Amino acid sequence: MGGAMKLPVGTLKANVTAVLLLFVLLVARNSYGLEKPDYEVLLDLGKIEYRLYQPYLVAETVVQNPDFESALDAAFERLQGYISGDNVASSKISMTVPVQMARTGVELDTTSPVSASQTPEGIRMAFMLPSEYDLQTAPTPLDDTVVVKELPERIVAAIRFSGRWTERNLTSNEATLLENIREEKLEPIGPSVFAAYHPPLMPPWFRRNEILFEVTGVPSSLRERLAGD
Repeated sequence: MGGAMKLPVGTLKANVTAVLLLFVLLVARNSYGLEKPDYEVLLDLGKIEYRLYQPYLVAETVVQNPDFESALDAAFERLQGYISGDNVASSKISMTVPVQMARTGVELDTTSPVSASQTPEGIRMAFMLPSEYDLQTAPTPLDDTVVVKELPERIVAAIRFSGRWTERNLTSNEATLLENIREEKLEPIGPSVFAAYHPPLMPPWFRRNEILFEVTGVPSSLRERLAGD
């Protein structure tokens, strides 16, 4: 009698692995080729870096909702709508990475992209705009909850990690970064920012995640190194 052909276990496993690898590569291709913020690494400490960021534009929105997942979805939908043509020029704007997120409802420094010193609990999310735009040429959002602004040149401490976007993962890496910032005799400015370079479909071990803090100056290790030269 006829029946479905059965592949040897080894062959089946190899085929499944090949399909998964192809899927990963297809998903990754849509992230690795995207434009990213321009920065210079001032101090490389392994998974922690101190970076000098050049100015760049962002489209930003704040969602006031204590339900973190709902706030994330609403913020992403607003910004995705803006770059998909929900703007005065009906222009399609290229996606960039990373998607930047920060919790609100915390004390913010006056230099923070959020101007108020205190905002209700929720999420602040930003997409970088491609470098072809400036404040004069960036399409104006039709949604008045989306604003376009320029982030200035600044020094940022960053810690890079992979894995899932869990509270434990984010909190532990933030604590490690804050400890290093204090060791470098610096102070953080404003709340931490979570930067996601890959979509949720990307397997966690391939994701590039970062926690970022703007800091008050040049790390002491770099100052000492420059003084020694």
